[in-house]
Amino acid sequence: MDLIEDPYLQVITETGALFADTKVRIKRGRPHECHRNAVLFWLKGQCAAIAIGYYLGPDDVWRQHSWGVMGDGTILDTHSGGRRYFGVRVQSMEAIKFAEDHIGVAAVLRFLKKTPEKFKPVIDEARKALT
Repeated sequence: MDLIEDPYLQVITETGALFADTKVRIKRGRPHECHRNAVLFWLKGQCAAIAIGYYLGPDDVWRQHSWGVMGDGTILDTHSGGRRYFGVRVQSMEAIKFAEDHIGVAAVLRFLKKTPEKFKPVIDEARKALT
């Protein structure tokens, strides 16, 4: 059995939680690119946060996955939806880092420049961290 390396496994196991009693909304994205899709949902303002973790599929297998989380807690996903979701929300600078890892720094910068008012709190946080 091949195991997929998960650089977020420690944070997920230490601070992750079950997304219980949560509605799932399906929105098209690129097939088999859940991390990229979740990043783009967030950067485009279609969800409030990115979640990383695992979902339980219809075959009772937990799989590595990322999805969007809307302001009301609804999961924004790109496939038929998992039966259960377990993970952590990444926001602010953590979300920017995750986005850079999955779509590249240049693409993230284009979104930051395109809608600076949306990302002002994140930009302010980054500036504060640098001083």
